[in-house]
Amino acid sequence: MRPVIALLTPPEHPTGEARLLAAALRLAGARVVKQPWTQPIDRDYVDGIVIVGSEVAEQPEITADNVVPFAQFQSHGWSVVLPPHLLDLLRHDSGSQIPVLAVNGGCQWLNLARGGSIYNDAAAFYGVDLDTRLMARQEVSLISTSGLRRVMDRLELEVNCTVNQAVSVLGRGLQVVGRDSKGMIQAVEDPHHAFFVGVQWAPEYLLHKRAQRRLLRAFVRAASAIETDAEVPHQDQRTG
Repeated sequence: MRPVIALLTPPEHPTGEARLLAAALRLAGARVVKQPWTQPIDRDYVDGIVIVGSEVAEQPEITADNVVPFAQFQSHGWSVVLPPHLLDLLRHDSGSQIPVLAVNGGCQWLNLARGGSIYNDAAAFYGVDLDTRLMARQEVSLISTSGLRRVMDRLELEVNCTVNQAVSVLGRGLQVVGRDSKGMIQAVEDPHHAFFVGVQWAPEYLLHKRAQRRLLRAFVRAASAIETDAEVPHQDQRTG
């Protein structure tokens, strides 16, 4: 069966972009359920999650401690927050092996969920003019030994850039696996997880590039493995 992917979006995320990403995941072999972050994830039904997101907040640097709890978030007047049930799933000691792919602004939220921080104005910090359009104009180099490089089968990529934020301090358990020519972090992963990847770009707009299609297919395959494992009864169930 095709694995079920929960496509998680913040409340104000453009619906058109979510539809395009959902279509790209279906082309990669998945069934897709779109739902807001605030809705709990049915772990008995969902085989993988994709996180998309808008920019986090208008602060120079934001840590996970400032994102939760809700009362603290509301006191700062920020517009988006990861709910506790999603933070519990993403934290480094959760024990979950459900495949996770965070794209675009979701990469920053993934890092925050692991206790990291972000640069709110990445262009100013790195002293660059970001071309925040959907076309692939950003050159990214991947770490040769990374899981992401093996998945995409490329060391050098051309990607798009749609947000002016970037990972600052890495969250727990994450490794940098991709940077652009200015040193800005463009991709992270947890090497001890079955599939736990965050990319700074929006792959659904780059499907004409084989490496981006490989990324989505690899994620769906990882979710398929989770689904297959769930369908195999434990030893004590088979012999009962």
